[in-house]
Amino acid sequence: MIRLLIDTTSADGRQEVRGISRYAREYGPWDLHLESRKLLLEQSLDDTGPTPDGVIARITYQSLADRCHRFGSVPIVNLAEVIPDLPWPIVATDADAIAEIAVDHLLTRGYRQVAFCGYNQLNFSQDRRRGVVKSLDRRGMSATIFDEKPAAWPRVDAHEQARLTDWLRSLPPATGVVCCNDWRGLDVLQACARERIDVPGRLGVVGIDDDEVVADAAHVALTSVDIGSFAAGYEAASLLDAWMRGRPPSEPIKRISQGRLNERDSTSALPIDDPIVHEALLAMRNAASMPASIEELVDGLPISRRPFEKRFRAATGRSPYEELLACRLREVERLLIETDLPIAEIAERTRYAYPHHLAVTFKRTHGCTPTRYRRDRQASRTARGLEHRG
Repeated sequence: MIRLLIDTTSADGRQEVRGISRYAREYGPWDLHLESRKLLLEQSLDDTGPTPDGVIARITYQSLADRCHRFGSVPIVNLAEVIPDLPWPIVATDADAIAEIAVDHLLTRGYRQVAFCGYNQLNFSQDRRRGVVKSLDRRGMSATIFDEKPAAWPRVDAHEQARLTDWLRSLPPATGVVCCNDWRGLDVLQACARERIDVPGRLGVVGIDDDEVVADAAHVALTSVDIGSFAAGYEAASLLDAWMRGRPPSEPIKRISQGRLNERDSTSALPIDDPIVHEALLAMRNAASMPASIEELVDGLPISRRPFEKRFRAATGRSPYEELLACRLREVERLLIETDLPIAEIAERTRYAYPHHLAVTFKRTHGCTPTRYRRDRQASRTARGLEHRG
């Protein structure tokens, strides 16, 4: 019997359970016992019943850690990197990689500055804040931060609403706001709606966790990062399975870097003043007109290559080649996840001369082959009740 101590009221907790369940169906059978009530209520934990063969837990508070200690030598895999010095191996999503995806998207979309909105005193928010700051440091940029913890978190009280509104008003136009999770993103979108702050024209907003219900709950659908929780659950189950077969994990922590951004209306604008750069960005981001090279792109613009490259970098902070590569790879990702097209046809559609060139570039940027990426992502998508198509 495998006991799952995971709070399923959150999107990431539900995805972790789905990843575990997928592994159990593929390599089981496992007798899974899911704690179905909210684990934040300590009294909901039931210590009765037989001793489990293994446990997968999201240990985010000390009383749950204390209860896990009572299982003694039972193999336990922890899905939360919150409480230090626990004796069990951890499988965790990569906060730095998640932040990089969000920041890269906003800068790619043309937002000239990046801000972060989170909660202080909450570890997951602080981890994601540090990731955003590191991502911007590498680019020679800095972040404006708002991370007040409301007195009645997660409910936002009137005082905190006023402070959040003042902060949003203070941000210059063409600022992208990375929020620590989708609920914080919803706070930001609702404040923008009250104050008539244009989203995505003046501010762009990105959430984290990709909770589809929350993402659709505001006047503008929220762009959000799917952090790879399905893959984390699957990997935790794999580690537990090996441990129960006599092969304990060799590393204290395994980081999952399989995040992917799902773009919605909150970042759909192109806040670029230069009309030629704006036209070039539209061409790059349109799958039907995507050029194979910068030379081909410039052929369709009323400007020569060298002044175009200078204007493009001045407007976006990156070179035209970097932008074109990012656009092509995003389209590759979409086709891998949403279709069953052969890699050769995906390469042709995204203007790679040979499938091998696509495979090499993809592995260098994503750390895995296109085939592996497709398998992992389509499994996650299927578990969420979404179909892919040919």
